[in-house]
Amino acid sequence: MTKKVSEEFNHEIKPDENHAQLLIKLGTVSNSYEVAKRIIEDLEIRILEPEQISSDCVLFKLDVKDIRNVSLKITENGFLNFKGMNAMPSKD
Repeated sequence: MTKKVSEEFNHEIKPDENHAQLLIKLGTVSNSYEVAKRIIEDLEIRILEPEQISSDCVLFKLDVKDIRNVSLKITENGFLNFKGMNAMPSKD
């Protein structure tokens, strides 16, 4: 039986008022957790709560509001399977 493509990408990212979030599929050594973590930290962004979604997928909560720079850098480094969400202020 084959696994659905990116099944873990059905994981819902719940909006956070103050923090951007990055759901990323890990793979080879060049696309490992350690590499992703280094890329984020090299941007001087603090990782608040990494959550292991599956053996090859992790959700990072980041101490920034905008995910664009992170998305660009991880793409430049070969991570192509990811979802990002900016901080989403409540609509009160």
